[in-house]
Amino acid sequence: MTTAALIVAAGRGMRAMAPGEATPKQYLTVGGQMILTRTIGAFARHAEVDQVITVIHPDDRSLYAQPVQEISQP
Repeated sequence: MTTAALIVAAGRGMRAMAPGEATPKQYLTVGGQMILTRTIGAFARHAEVDQVITVIHPDDRSLYAQPVQEISQP
């Protein structure tokens, strides 16, 4: 059996944005690391998770590249 973690990160996070902010909350930095990077990494390191699938908003492809790159680096 394969276990997949599905991370739904396509929201805009409008309530978490400061006035004038345009970055969805999953791409904000907390403690020096993007929230989405932390989330993907937690599931990727889990011993019982074989695959991590992330659903993002189509407009966030460039933002998504950074968390994925950080996870794939040793």
